[in-house]
Amino acid sequence: MRRLAVLLLAAGLVVAACYSTGRVRAPVEGSQAQQSTSAVPPDATPRADHAADAWERAISQFGAAGSGRGYIWLRSVQMVSAAWWVGHGPDTFALAFDNHDPLKKYYPGRDTFIDKPHNTLLLIAVNQGLPALAAYLGFIGWQLIASARRIGSRTSPKDACALHLALQTGLCAFLVASMFYDSSVCTVVPFWIFLGMLGTARVTGPV
Repeated sequence: MRRLAVLLLAAGLVVAACYSTGRVRAPVEGSQAQQSTSAVPPDATPRADHAADAWERAISQFGAAGSGRGYIWLRSVQMVSAAWWVGHGPDTFALAFDNHDPLKKYYPGRDTFIDKPHNTLLLIAVNQGLPALAAYLGFIGWQLIASARRIGSRTSPKDACALHLALQTGLCAFLVASMFYDSSVCTVVPFWIFLGMLGTARVTGPV
């Protein structure tokens, strides 16, 4: 009985503590309200306003760069910061991008419907999030580094080194081009085939 009483008393104290901390205080009236409002410093402006002004200045200066890619990239970075963990969803860039943005006046084609960021890395970050982008770059970097070590090895035959070098050149060219263009079926399929060939050649030798 004593243990039960102690448990009930402890539970009651916990409930009372939760209730007391979660209660809503009564509104302050009169001079107390004036004192509370006067206690706020006059120069305490929201950080969101400063961030919006900074983005607007950046877009006004670089929005027209790269045939309008500056505006799209800056807005895409904002979209990534809003949903950096899981992204906005696969193939949802056209839905998530605000084509009625007032700052679109800095974009050369104001009436153009923007549905792609013209950057494969930004597209992955917006759709799937930063962890997906890190996994994508990490996997490709791991394959390229391992292949470079295979080329630098003295025991590797010349044919294997030539194959690795050719595949690395093609993959690096694709990655550079993907910084300015969107991925398509015509380019992505050979990219993953060459990447698979590179991994196979690294493990088993020339294919």
